[in-house]
Amino acid sequence: MPVGDGDGDGNENANVHVLKQTVIQLKQRIKQLSSDKLKQIQLLIVAEKETIIDIVTLSESVKDLEELPNLMSELIDDPIYRKHLFYREKLIVIIAKSDTVRRNGRGAESSQE
Repeated sequence: MPVGDGDGDGNENANVHVLKQTVIQLKQRIKQLSSDKLKQIQLLIVAEKETIIDIVTLSESVKDLEELPNLMSELIDDPIYRKHLFYREKLIVIIAKSDTVRRNGRGAESSQE
Protein backbone atom coordinates (compact mmCIF):
# COMPACT_ATOMS: atom_id res chain seq x y z
CA MET A 1 0.00 0.00 0.00
CA PRO A 2 1.54 3.34 -1.01
CA VAL A 3 2.30 5.90 1.64
CA GLY A 4 1.14 9.43 0.99
CA ASP A 5 -1.13 12.21 2.04
CA GLY A 6 -4.24 10.19 1.19
CA ASP A 7 -5.95 12.91 -0.83
CA GLY A 8 -6.25 10.65 -3.86
CA ASP A 9 -4.65 13.16 -6.21
CA GLY A 10 -2.45 10.51 -7.83
CA ASN A 11 0.74 12.13 -6.62
CA GLU A 12 1.20 9.80 -3.64
CA ASN A 13 3.52 7.39 -5.48
CA ALA A 14 5.50 10.28 -6.95
CA ASN A 15 5.91 11.84 -3.50
CA VAL A 16 7.11 8.54 -2.04
CA HIS A 17 9.55 8.09 -4.94
CA VAL A 18 11.00 11.58 -4.44
CA LEU A 19 11.36 10.94 -0.71
CA LYS A 20 13.12 7.61 -1.32
CA GLN A 21 15.50 9.19 -3.82
CA THR A 22 16.30 11.98 -1.38
CA VAL A 23 17.08 9.46 1.36
CA ILE A 24 19.31 7.47 -1.02
CA GLN A 25 21.20 10.62 -2.02
CA LEU A 26 21.60 11.62 1.62
CA LYS A 27 22.96 8.18 2.52
CA GLN A 28 25.46 8.39 -0.35
CA ARG A 29 26.60 11.83 0.78
CA ILE A 30 26.99 10.67 4.39
CA LYS A 31 29.22 7.80 3.24
CA GLN A 32 31.49 10.36 1.59
CA LEU A 33 32.04 12.25 4.84
CA SER A 34 34.78 11.27 7.24
CA SER A 35 33.57 9.77 10.51
CA ASP A 36 34.77 12.80 12.50
CA LYS A 37 32.85 15.21 10.31
CA LEU A 38 29.80 12.95 10.41
CA LYS A 39 29.96 12.88 14.21
CA GLN A 40 30.12 16.67 14.31
CA ILE A 41 27.16 16.98 11.94
CA GLN A 42 25.08 14.51 13.95
CA LEU A 43 25.88 16.29 17.20
CA LEU A 44 25.02 19.66 15.69
CA ILE A 45 21.67 18.32 14.53
CA VAL A 46 20.74 16.88 17.93
CA ALA A 47 22.04 19.95 19.78
CA GLU A 48 19.30 22.13 18.35
CA LYS A 49 16.87 23.52 20.91
CA GLU A 50 13.81 22.07 19.18
CA THR A 51 15.20 18.55 18.81
CA ILE A 52 13.12 15.62 19.96
CA ILE A 53 15.97 13.14 19.50
CA ASP A 54 18.02 11.89 22.44
CA ILE A 55 21.57 10.59 22.16
CA VAL A 56 21.55 7.26 23.99
CA THR A 57 24.54 5.11 24.91
CA LEU A 58 24.02 1.36 24.70
CA SER A 59 26.15 -1.10 26.67
CA GLU A 60 25.67 -4.78 25.85
CA SER A 61 28.82 -6.46 27.10
CA VAL A 62 31.20 -6.38 30.03
CA LYS A 63 33.71 -4.57 27.81
CA ASP A 64 31.08 -1.93 26.97
CA LEU A 65 30.35 -1.45 30.68
CA GLU A 66 34.04 -1.14 31.51
CA GLU A 67 34.44 1.55 28.85
CA LEU A 68 31.23 3.38 29.78
CA PRO A 69 32.77 5.82 32.32
CA ASN A 70 35.36 6.98 29.76
CA LEU A 71 32.74 7.28 27.04
CA MET A 72 30.44 9.32 29.26
CA SER A 73 33.31 11.58 30.34
CA GLU A 74 34.21 12.22 26.70
CA LEU A 75 30.61 12.97 25.81
CA ILE A 76 30.03 15.27 28.77
CA ASP A 77 33.28 17.13 28.01
CA ASP A 78 32.05 17.79 24.47
CA PRO A 79 30.47 21.29 24.35
CA ILE A 80 27.95 20.28 21.70
CA TYR A 81 26.80 17.27 23.71
CA ARG A 82 26.55 19.42 26.85
CA LYS A 83 24.33 21.80 24.90
CA HIS A 84 22.20 18.82 23.86
CA LEU A 85 21.90 17.73 27.52
CA PHE A 86 20.92 21.26 28.49
CA TYR A 87 18.09 21.29 25.96
CA ARG A 88 16.90 17.71 26.55
CA GLU A 89 17.32 17.86 30.36
CA LYS A 90 18.15 14.16 30.58
CA LEU A 91 20.98 11.69 30.14
CA ILE A 92 20.02 8.20 29.02
CA VAL A 93 22.23 5.13 29.31
CA ILE A 94 20.87 1.74 28.26
CA ILE A 95 22.38 -1.45 29.64
CA ALA A 96 21.11 -4.58 27.92
CA LYS A 97 22.11 -8.15 27.29
CA SER A 98 23.73 -8.58 23.92
CA ASP A 99 22.46 -10.58 20.98
CA THR A 100 25.09 -13.21 21.81
CA VAL A 101 22.47 -15.56 23.29
CA ARG A 102 20.24 -15.27 20.27
CA ARG A 103 23.14 -15.94 17.90
CA ASN A 104 25.37 -18.34 19.81
CA GLY A 105 23.45 -19.78 22.78
CA ARG A 106 23.83 -19.58 26.56
CA GLY A 107 27.46 -20.75 26.69
CA ALA A 108 28.61 -17.78 24.64
CA GLU A 109 26.59 -15.43 26.83
CA SER A 110 28.17 -16.63 30.07
CA SER A 111 31.63 -16.04 28.64
CA GLN A 112 30.61 -12.39 28.07
CA GLU A 113 29.39 -11.83 31.64
